[in-house]
Parts: sequence; C-alpha cells; structure tokens
Amino acid sequence: MKILLSCSNTNSPSFNFYKDSLSKLIKENKKIKFFAKKYNNKLLEKHYDIVLFMSGTKNSNFIKRDGILYGIVDPRAGNYDDFQKYDFIIANGIEEKIFFSFSKLPTFIYPVYPSINFKREKYNRNKTIISYHGNREHLINMYPRITKAISKIASEHLIELVLIYDYKKKGKINIFKTNQNQFKISHKQYYNNCYNKYLRDTDIGIVPQIIPSKNKKIKKNFSYYFSKQLFKKKYHFSINFKETTNLGRHLVFAQLKIPTISDYTLSSSNFINNGVNGYLAHDTIDWYEGFKYLIQNKKKTKQIGSRFYLDWKKKYAHGILNKKLLKFLIRLNDK
Repeated sequence: MKILLSCSNTNSPSFNFYKDSLSKLIKENKKIKFFAKKYNNKLLEKHYDIVLFMSGTKNSNFIKRDGILYGIVDPRAGNYDDFQKYDFIIANGIEEKIFFSFSKLPTFIYPVYPSINFKREKYNRNKTIISYHGNREHLINMYPRITKAISKIASEHLIELVLIYDYKKKGKINIFKTNQNQFKISHKQYYNNCYNKYLRDTDIGIVPQIIPSKNKKIKKNFSYYFSKQLFKKKYHFSINFKETTNLGRHLVFAQLKIPTISDYTLSSSNFINNGVNGYLAHDTIDWYEGFKYLIQNKKKTKQIGSRFYLDWKKKYAHGILNKKLLKFLIRLNDK
C-alpha cells in the first residue's frame, strides 16, 4: 500500500508533525510505503493507493482518479464546503470530527503533536516553572482568567513562567497588567524540536483553550421567561473553543510526565481524569487551586505526571494511533 501525504505548505508545524508520526506506519506493516511531499499536479501521475491532503489544499487542485482513496487531514473552517472529492477525514480531535460531521464521511481521530526525544530527569526544588506552548491567540486569551491565578500563586511561591510561541512575527506580548516584577517571565521563540530544549525544567504545563465569547446577548423568548419564573434563576454555562481544538498540546507535556492543567473542552475532558492524571480548570479560582495543589504536594504531583505519561502511552502514542489508523484505512480500501 502506497500512501502519500501532501500539502502546499510543507513548512507548517502540522504538516511536519503528521509527516513524522505517519512515517512510522512502515513499522506497523512492511508492505506500507509512505511519502510526504509538497503538492504539485504531477504528483498524482504516479500511482498511490491513498492520498492525504492537508487542509491547505483545495479540491480544485486535483482531479480524482479511480482506484485511489482521498483523505483530508486536519480540515479547517475554510474547508467547510470543500468535501466533494474526499473519501474520508483524519481529524485532530473530537471537536473537529463533530464540526465536520455534516459531510457524513468516515472520520478517524488522530491528534497532531511532535515526538519528544529525551527523558526529563531534572526537577526544581526552590522554584516552580510553569510552561505554556502554543499560538498567540490562546496566550492572549489567558488574560485575565488565568493570568490572575498565576499572579496570585506567584505571591505565595517562587514562580517562573515560560511562554513558547512565535513572537518574531508580531512581537512579544504583555498579558500581565500589574505586578510586573513579581515573577520572571521568559519568552521563547518556537521552532521545530524546540521542546527538547525548552521543557527540560518545566514543573507544570498549562493548556488554555477557551475563547472569550464576544456575544453576551441572550435571546429572550417565551421559554426564557417561563424557565426563569419556574426555576427562579437562570442556569447557563457556555464554553467557546475552536474547531481545531485537540489534545496535541497536552500530549507534549504527557510524554515528559509533566502534570498539566487544562481548560475544559471535549477532548481534554475525555482524556483528563481530574486529580488523577491532570487537572481541569475554568475560572481563576479553579486555575489557582490547581497550581496550589501541584506546588504543595510534590509526591502526589509526581504520581499525576507519571499517570499522565502512562495514559498517553496507552491511548495516544504514535504507534498506537498508527495501528488503529492502518485498520481504518484497510477497511476503507476493502470496500
């Protein structure tokens, strides 16, 4: 079976993460031949059994050929009406699968994340290093919900905050409006394989994913007033996150046994057993209590990090995902 992964932008982190993880398919089956190349029209002149297009490649760029299965990998909102020629979807998370479920295409969930090439052995004694890695949007959205929690815990313990993101394009951001000298903040420029260097000393990982709602107006109809009268108060809980939300950023920390606090999302709530292999948090108090517990209970914290690692290895290690993906592809190919 020949499998091709193609993309118009081979410099994107997602393409490289998928290329590295999917290349390990050959370890699961020696009959598998895997190729990852930049898209061009001549690529499909060769025969492939399965062609995987990253989301940046539109349908108009290729002509579907008989005998080849076409899959779209990690689709984005811009692909919403772009599924006519595809046979299946490889989604990076539950959120993406649900978002594109209207397509009725067979979908396999494969979180995208890089492999870590070292074992973390050093632990800090006199201070706690809290690390974030991800894009600028989630970093900005930490304010004020999570930044207040960090500032509060920093008033009680010696804290260093490490922020790993691409700051060269738009500059470093300041999300702490007060207490600037309360704790050290290190800005780290993202690059491929940077985690091997930047996360060596991390004690706690954080994965903010919630996007503040811009629409605070609630449509009030008859049922609203009836419900308000019946229950005497309004019950409402709203969480907003992107369609591309997934476990990838969690799994970077999990490989290093770094205990992690995460926002509530479908993916994180499905994987994190609160207080057992990590912590789920929403408001400032949740985040602060999570920091406080992990800092003050070193032995339990280490157990949580170890359980996080074991659960990743059992459910989401690339070898496990590839075995399941291979079965998924073989079933489709046999139809």
